[in-house]
Parts: sequence; C-alpha cells; structure tokens
Amino acid sequence: MFLHLGSDRMIENSEVVAVFDLRLAEAESVKKYIEEEGRRYEVIDLAEAPAERASCILTKSILYLSPISAATLKKRAERSFRKEDILLSFRRRKKAKR
Repeated sequence: MFLHLGSDRMIENSEVVAVFDLRLAEAESVKKYIEEEGRRYEVIDLAEAPAERASCILTKSILYLSPISAATLKKRAERSFRKEDILLSFRRRKKAKR
C-alpha cells in the first residue's frame, strides 16, 4: 500500500517510521528535533511555504515535511488504495513531467 504525502509524492506505508503533527503545541520538540537531527536525514519539503507545513513523516533515511495533516495521513494509511487510483496518480505525474 502507498501513502500520498502531497505534491504528487507517494511512499510505501512500510517505509513510515513515524508521523508527527507540526500544528500541535507539543510540536516544538519535533521542530527542534528536525533542526538538530535533520542533518542525519535527507529533508524533502513538500509544502510551498514553511507556514503550510502540517506534518513530518519520518522514514529510515528521509524526513518529509508535508502540508497534509497527520490525521489525514493516518486515514490515508488505513485506507486501501485501489489499483485504479495508483494508475491514475502515476499517469498524472507522468503527464505533468512532460
């Protein structure tokens, strides 16, 4: 199964180590972690502006900053992607690159 993180980026659910909500008051510790430990990971910012960052998705080697809320990502992870959805998304990305 795949998880859509925003900005036409999808990863396999099995790659996800943790998802953090950056809009909570407690998120300051996550933001501090990103600043201090971010050098250990490749950081991919999927938000168009820093204020739009809603969640942080941590994998073994990549830290994604996404404009999609952690709650929405959770719902997406729990939902099975139909084969047609995956193919449609692939075709959209391929068409956009042209």
